[in-house]
Amino acid sequence: RNRSVPADGLFFVTDHADVGEVRYGEVVTVTFDAFNRSDSLITVQEIMTDCDCMEATVTSKSVESGERTLFNVTFTADDKGKFIRDLFIRMSGVGEDRHLTITGNCI
Repeated sequence: RNRSVPADGLFFVTDHADVGEVRYGEVVTVTFDAFNRSDSLITVQEIMTDCDCMEATVTSKSVESGERTLFNVTFTADDKGKFIRDLFIRMSGVGEDRHLTITGNCI
């Protein structure tokens, strides 16, 4: 599944990561790989998460045409049961935020 393929922005190899079963309190790191398929520089302006249990960083906020960047997301399993966590990435020159998800089951 990949709904992240606009020609005017970053192409994400995947927009979803399933971390499987994790223990309550466990810290998990997920990396999303992205390529700039546009003809111009893209600047990552903001990375928003839907909970305090996640922190996200990007290896390079300025991504030249044809270059790649990595979004590293650290997630702490803080709720037992199945979960879905969302990230939204705002970039210059791209009309809509990119949506990435992390799913799993906290035991």
